[in-house]
Amino acid sequence: MRCSIYVLYTASQDSLLSATPILALVVYMVELATTFSGRAARQSQHINYKPAHNVYHAVQIAEVLGYPLSTLVTINFARTDCPPGQESARWSRLRRLFFTPWISRPPRKLRRERDPNAYVWTLENHGGCVHLHWLVHVPPDRMSDFKTRLRGWMRRVEIAVECPNAVQIKLARNPHGFSYYMLKGTNPLYAAVLGVRAEPQGIIHGPRSGFSRNLGPTVKAELRRTGKYRQNQQRVWVHPKTSESGTPP
Repeated sequence: MRCSIYVLYTASQDSLLSATPILALVVYMVELATTFSGRAARQSQHINYKPAHNVYHAVQIAEVLGYPLSTLVTINFARTDCPPGQESARWSRLRRLFFTPWISRPPRKLRRERDPNAYVWTLENHGGCVHLHWLVHVPPDRMSDFKTRLRGWMRRVEIAVECPNAVQIKLARNPHGFSYYMLKGTNPLYAAVLGVRAEPQGIIHGPRSGFSRNLGPTVKAELRRTGKYRQNQQRVWVHPKTSESGTPP
């Protein structure tokens, strides 16, 4: 939000003297507005139903589309110099400014125009140790380059690694199975809908989960319309407070 303040006064002999305190007041007001203009990142203790539901389906949609999320990246922020409370914001910058442009533009020698930018992620804060789980599609012929670049991207968003095992990159042999583990921070009221065993995962500042748009609800709806992604047949769930029952969409 921008605010413009205009000070008008008549040009008399005493104008300079009379205007001085007014101008000083205006400057002071502008400084106060600048100081308090920022908004603190929202805090959360759980992944709510809708974002958990989207992550759950995104992993399966990736399989249907032919680009499985077979790479698991884990970043332990406690073993970096990332300031507490900044993990989500800096991770978002890394993903937006570096990973997305990189994955979207393969080298010319690979002779293909694009690679899919497909992923899901969650942040956890177990025992005061904030860490990231990132299931991502990385083509095998780009894996070596990805591993090399990741730490460089971290440095560029001011996440300096202080311990060799702060970053781990592994093959995810069962992405769908691992997604249940990633979603253990789901609100206990809704975790049973997805078959997840909820466990407290602490406070996170900013978003604590996400997925790429090409694996989102719009794509899911289109796949279901064309019969490529069927409705899940899951257990009936009963809300512990309202006793209403239902199945996930």
